[in-house]
Amino acid sequence: DKRAALEKERENRIAEAEVENLTGSRHQEGLKLRQKLMERHLQIKEISSDGHCMYRAMEDQLTERGTTLSLKELRAQTAQYMRSHADDFLPFLTDPNSGD
Repeated sequence: DKRAALEKERENRIAEAEVENLTGSRHQEGLKLRQKLMERHLQIKEISSDGHCMYRAMEDQLTERGTTLSLKELRAQTAQYMRSHADDFLPFLTDPNSGD
């Protein structure tokens, strides 16, 4: 029946994608990166994409080095630094109305 054929085709596509995931260049690159990190006693850490991910990554690294700052403190310090060094960041900012 048509429904069974569509399901079989879907399962085949999933199986092909799984093989590609294991043999594809992205996977191979990930393996090489993990090896290089392992040699340096480093690791990849998963940080949830929750709108605070950059600050959560910073928080993680600071905590490992004995510094504890809240997300609010990290954001405030980052904003203050950017305001104090505006010329360094202006090339990366655009006007939302003109795109300039």
